[in-house]
Amino acid sequence: MRLQYFRKAVGLNNTIEEEATKSVKSQQAALMIHANGTLNHFPPDTWKCFTNDGKEAAANSLLTSTKNSASIDSYMRDQCSENYPVGHRRWLLWPRLKEIGIGNTSQYNALWVLGNPKCTSRCTGICCMAASRISTCKTSLPKMVFFHRKRRFLRN
Repeated sequence: MRLQYFRKAVGLNNTIEEEATKSVKSQQAALMIHANGTLNHFPPDTWKCFTNDGKEAAANSLLTSTKNSASIDSYMRDQCSENYPVGHRRWLLWPRLKEIGIGNTSQYNALWVLGNPKCTSRCTGICCMAASRISTCKTSLPKMVFFHRKRRFLRN
């Protein structure tokens, strides 16, 4: 799984599971976004192909106009200034992430990352990958930055 590759690159080794109900709802979100040709975390009920499950998934998901494994690359790059405060990369590299839901069409992806009922341990920080090193990441591990609650340090 492409997501596991990036997580291992920053030292996260826990298993991420696909949760079937979240994936069904995420698929509905991706279809709604595809049918309307725009990304929206809070789609109105006037949208084509609208469902309440799709609306719930859109509110709890990362959304991009790419599909399959390319969507993970898109989230990791977090391109464009409007994505800076969003932190797609932050959600994918959250140490406590345990389960996801996946929805794809031929042009869009919805990846449910919010709400992890299986979390039992306390998180001590957030792993982040330098955006400049994400485009290839094939031959060398990117630098990892770990933000501790009280300190910040850089690790190679």
